[in-house]
Amino acid sequence: MQDNPELSRTIETLVAHVWNEVIGHGLRDRHRQCAHGGCDGPSHHVAIGIDGDWSGDVQLDCPAGTARELAASFFRRPVDQITADDIEATLLELANILGGNLKSALPGKNHLLLPRLAPVAADCGQLVHEQGVTLSGWPLQLRLFERSK
Repeated sequence: MQDNPELSRTIETLVAHVWNEVIGHGLRDRHRQCAHGGCDGPSHHVAIGIDGDWSGDVQLDCPAGTARELAASFFRRPVDQITADDIEATLLELANILGGNLKSALPGKNHLLLPRLAPVAADCGQLVHEQGVTLSGWPLQLRLFERSK
């Protein structure tokens, strides 16, 4: 499934829709840019597997500031009221929502595995799609990897 422009367009459309509906903001841009200090500090990584006729992972990676902004938007609360549990719940739910939407764009019959907080793995399979988005200047990177069967 290498270099599939139609799939990439579909994924970008799904991500934009989820981002707008769930987070409540339209995509600011599609490049991984940081308008804040601290973007190179601690980061959060979450993944959700897709298995079936197609097999792979949807992975989200973002700095701690992005995760906090996402949780504030998700829960519609001020950033200073967001807890570590709020951040974890937001990232796992966002992975689940994106994974469910992306699963429908992939060939064959597939199902989702449980989302998980995970370190970035060295061998995730073949990168099929990569997309960067921002929320109020905070970056988030989405990657879709296909595993060989």
